[in-house]
Amino acid sequence: MQQLSQPLIAIVDDSAVVRTFTAFLLANYDFEVVFDAEDGQECIDKMHQVEQLPDIVILDIEMPVMDGFQAAAILKTNWPEVKIIAFSNMNDSSSKEKILAAGAEAFVTKESDITEKLIDIINKIWQQNQIRIES
Repeated sequence: MQQLSQPLIAIVDDSAVVRTFTAFLLANYDFEVVFDAEDGQECIDKMHQVEQLPDIVILDIEMPVMDGFQAAAILKTNWPEVKIIAFSNMNDSSSKEKILAAGAEAFVTKESDITEKLIDIINKIWQQNQIRIES
């Protein structure tokens, strides 16, 4: 099986610091960020505008204007092939269940050692996606 290119990623978080740090982290692993957004509505708007859709959206849950729960549901309705990684400080089981039910493939808490965990989850999701495409 041939290895295809790295996934294109979007980062959606209301914190500019988190967006910048996450983009820096991803660049160190040769992942390309196609866009970032500060809330769910901006993410949806950019999804309609970009030439190349992201393969993976790293999505915060708690944001103004449109939260991650609403954004995930809209993303899955309009772009079901896009994978979602919820990335949040909300670490309760109710929030995890709700975001996974809205369409997220994985949940990473910002309190964990995000570097290894986030990169590992991106790689697993991407590898699973490639196996489905090539099968």
